[in-house]
Amino acid sequence: SSGINAEWPLRPGLNTPKDHRTFNSPPECARTCSGVANHDQDNFYGWKSWGPGPGDVFMRINIAGCGYLRPPIITVTLSGGYLGGDKKCPSVYINIFSRKFFHITTVENASVKEMLENRCDAYWIATGFVC
Repeated sequence: SSGINAEWPLRPGLNTPKDHRTFNSPPECARTCSGVANHDQDNFYGWKSWGPGPGDVFMRINIAGCGYLRPPIITVTLSGGYLGGDKKCPSVYINIFSRKFFHITTVENASVKEMLENRCDAYWIATGFVC
C-alpha cells in the first residue's frame, strides 16, 4: 500500500516548476506529504510495462489524500536491491503529474519482473498548497 504522511505549515511562498511564479499563500495553506509506494503492489498502482517495446516500466502513485489544489512539487527516489548484492533499482523520472497522482518511469531498460525481484520501492515527497 502507499502510505501518506502530511506535515504543515511550511513557508508561505513556493516556486512552481510550471510557471516559475511564487504563490504567496498563508502558511497554513502549504503542505508537505510523503510516502512509500511498495514494489509488490498488485493493483492499479503497481509496476507496469509502458509502451510497445521492452525496457520501459512505470508506476502510478496516488497523492489524492494530500488534498492539493494544484499539482505539487514532487521528488522521488527508488530504494531496493539486496545488501551487498549486484541487483540495483534504476533511475526514474516523473513523466505525468497532477494534484491527485503522478507516474514515474524508469530511465534505464528494466522489466516489471526485475523491479519486483530487486524490491524497488518508490519513496516520494510532495510540497504544495491546499487552500
